Amino acid sequence: MNFDSIFFRVDANVEMGMGHAKRCLILAREILKSYHGKIYFITTELPEGLKDEIRSSGIDIITRSNKNQSESEFIIDNVEGKGCSALIIDSYLSTFYEETFQKELLNSVCRLVYIAFDSKYHYYAHILHNQNPLSLASDYSTEPYTKRLFGLQYLILNEEIRTLAKQDRSNYTKTEPFVALLSFGGSDPGNLTLKALESLSLLKNRFKKYIVVIGGMNPHETSLTNYISSSLMDIELHRNVSNMHKLMLTCDIAFTSGGITIWELGALVKPVIILPAGEREYASAKFLHDSGLAKLIEQPLALSNSELAEKIDNLTGSDLWRMAVALNNKININGVENFVKSLFE
Repeated sequence: MNFDSIFFRVDANVEMGMGHAKRCLILAREILKSYHGKIYFITTELPEGLKDEIRSSGIDIITRSNKNQSESEFIIDNVEGKGCSALIIDSYLSTFYEETFQKELLNSVCRLVYIAFDSKYHYYAHILHNQNPLSLASDYSTEPYTKRLFGLQYLILNEEIRTLAKQDRSNYTKTEPFVALLSFGGSDPGNLTLKALESLSLLKNRFKKYIVVIGGMNPHETSLTNYISSSLMDIELHRNVSNMHKLMLTCDIAFTSGGITIWELGALVKPVIILPAGEREYASAKFLHDSGLAKLIEQPLALSNSELAEKIDNLTGSDLWRMAVALNNKININGVENFVKSLFE
């Protein structure tokens, strides 16, 4: 099947991280596997390395140059005349959710799609997506025609994770000391990585190795490398990894702040302890904790290293592995295919 053009409006920076852009890239690649047309990423800010990855997938990038334009003018100017089959917006910035903004876009695009995070707005979009299971219990206000793609049935996982998730992991057994994976997003502005490492260093008998993953927008790389170089712990530091799925396979327990990493680990039946970095991550983490799908440590940056270490020590003796299986059972590894199919229905 052919389409004229599909546009993604997405940014990535230190504050918002890389997750939005990575998710859009997964979707774009999945679309191009089965359909033929032109895909554009419309952006204000993307790291150069990510731009190269996007372009290598056959996707064009349109970068904002006129800062005096309103957001709607910027988008409309770039979609008009290109046969816009759909505009997909992936951002939590309030500008994109305003009523006037949405209505202006409806006049210029064939189909308006939101990857939405906030239920306090009214949506005029044709499709509303939120893969977090918390969305199923939230009260979203939409138009009668709006199609809702909510929950883990529409989970967007990359192709490598989906392939690995099809393999049987039912015979997995845990053995101490553990291998720990630490991944706190593309930016980690609060430096949870260092906080977690300092705390884990106090649990000498629990862990034997630490796999640390940081993104290209991490502002604390110098402090991390200094700590690792002077530490007696067995720490592997990985920057801007393209093989995250392989690193996930080697761990026994993962520490993360939230986002897509939780679902990727869940697809691979890896136990997760969530250290949320902010309110957005906390709401999702609390839901998973209360649902018996992962463990949560609240306000980790406010804890002393010894307090955080004690909480981690208590959790590693809990039913983390049963939770990992429970989370895995909730995940539909074909969710991205379900999303793309709904986009063209």
